[in-house]
Amino acid sequence: DVREAEPKDAEWQAVWREPGRAYRLWLLSNCDRVEASNGPGQRGLDDGGRRVRYVDAVREGEDLESTFIAVHEPSDPSGEFVVERIEQLTPDAFVIHTSWGEYTLSVNFENAFTVLREDSDTGDIGSLVVGGTAWSGAVQRVDDYTLRAEEEVGLELHAKGVQAYARVHTSMGWTGFPIESIEGNLIRFKRFPIPDADRVEILSVEYHK
Repeated sequence: DVREAEPKDAEWQAVWREPGRAYRLWLLSNCDRVEASNGPGQRGLDDGGRRVRYVDAVREGEDLESTFIAVHEPSDPSGEFVVERIEQLTPDAFVIHTSWGEYTLSVNFENAFTVLREDSDTGDIGSLVVGGTAWSGAVQRVDDYTLRAEEEVGLELHAKGVQAYARVHTSMGWTGFPIESIEGNLIRFKRFPIPDADRVEILSVEYHK
């Protein structure tokens, strides 16, 4: 059931909707063809027959080296989106215009990306730098939204408005989860339950005013 389309320019969107929620993908890189389809999504013995939706950005040619830049936007609880448009400043810098403000994103693919943001209380401009690993360790036990590492994490979460993330390694590979709190060797996550995992990494996040 593959469907194809040729994008008219570098920026295009794909939207998935279901009752009460939606997801939008903004692709900000050139491609020759876009393909959308349904495909196998089984992750284990408990979800046999599971199907997921796929979208592929395809470049055609020989000896290509491709880097795709995309913004992944989940909807709010009512199913509405907050991103209004995305403006490209340079090949690796963008302004994301949202209903509550503007965010300038600069991407360095070697080690980090930087978001310039305005403090809603003071109006000061700060930079949020994300890149590298601040801490990593083996997993002792996973229970729903909590993960207990084999050793103490020893990190403090940042001020409000700066979301910390962890990379969790499962039998299917690495995936990311937003952190709610850290207490000793216990990491508590929000929004998503944690699958069985054997290793966890907390990304380095620095906020500079």
